[in-house]
Amino acid sequence: MHRDPDSPEALADDPSFRAFATGTDPEAIERWTAWLAHHPERQADVQAAIELVRALREYQPQTLPPDQLEAELQRLQHRLAAESETPLRPLTSPRSWRWWAAAAAVLLGGCLTWLLIRSESVLPTQTVAVSGEKSVAEVPVVSSPQPAPETTHRTGYGERRRVTLPDGSRVWLNANSAIRLTDWRDDHRLVHLDGEAFFEVTKKRLNQRAVKFTVLARQVAVDVLGTQFDVSTRNRRVKVVLNEGRIRLRVADRQQPRALELLPGDLVEVNDRQEITFHNRIDPEPHRAWTADELVFDDAPLADVARLIHDNYGYEVVFADPALAQRRLTATLPDASLDVLLLALEKAFSLSVKREEKTIRLAPTR
Repeated sequence: MHRDPDSPEALADDPSFRAFATGTDPEAIERWTAWLAHHPERQADVQAAIELVRALREYQPQTLPPDQLEAELQRLQHRLAAESETPLRPLTSPRSWRWWAAAAAVLLGGCLTWLLIRSESVLPTQTVAVSGEKSVAEVPVVSSPQPAPETTHRTGYGERRRVTLPDGSRVWLNANSAIRLTDWRDDHRLVHLDGEAFFEVTKKRLNQRAVKFTVLARQVAVDVLGTQFDVSTRNRRVKVVLNEGRIRLRVADRQQPRALELLPGDLVEVNDRQEITFHNRIDPEPHRAWTADELVFDDAPLADVARLIHDNYGYEVVFADPALAQRRLTATLPDASLDVLLLALEKAFSLSVKREEKTIRLAPTR
């Protein structure tokens, strides 16, 4: 029977793909990374194939007699079809048995029905170290069963709050922000961020191995083990500032997936065109001042202050004189309320401040 070359079974049967999935061949990594960049619609198949490769390496299905193996595989397929909304192909190809058997060795334990179909996945990416070290590949780790129910924490305009996650990690949410815990397991911690948050991640080990904590922010994934850092998705770009520890950023780019290792005092910005701006040896503390209900501005254009007012408080700022947007503010405000910020602008620049519904008008005083 002819097999679909783009199916997970066909991909996993390709020696070059297996080298890519296990990170053992730089040429295979480069080839399949480029292939995936040009075929983003195959992401689900590639992820399933990677997990099949990993399952096959760990489990050996040929220990079952052929007739018993076929019966178990047919039973497994009926069970998967009953528990999944995604239809599965009949097991008519003997060559596909080895991949289904690898999954069966895991699935027959009664819990990993999601092994072949994952709704949220981070694919392997080529890693480019800032220091110029040799590129390597990252291969996803199959997570443990029974994820915790999806949980969302959200703040409104002008609201900030601190959240303690199930592992003891703490997250400070800035105004108009949200985090979603979508794939939270004993050996995998995944958080989606929209807005801005400061993370204080607790180190965790399982079976003597460190458990990774990943923050997904637009096209950027932040991988950590235990550290403190700030992430923002404001203004059509992702900004990451590292306070303590060490993190790795993975940037999804169809042309060249990239990764950066960050040290304390590093700041990285990634815009919506996946262009990266890197700064090191900065003072990270002002970037987390908001967690203490403070606002810190260091030679900030008023245009940036206006964007902050929009993002955090929900007001559009209108400049009566466009030149005002280029004036610069340096100040530390001990209160992060909008009233205090507007009062500071009024006094520092001799402005008239008028607030109407969801608009704030700034004009020079005559």
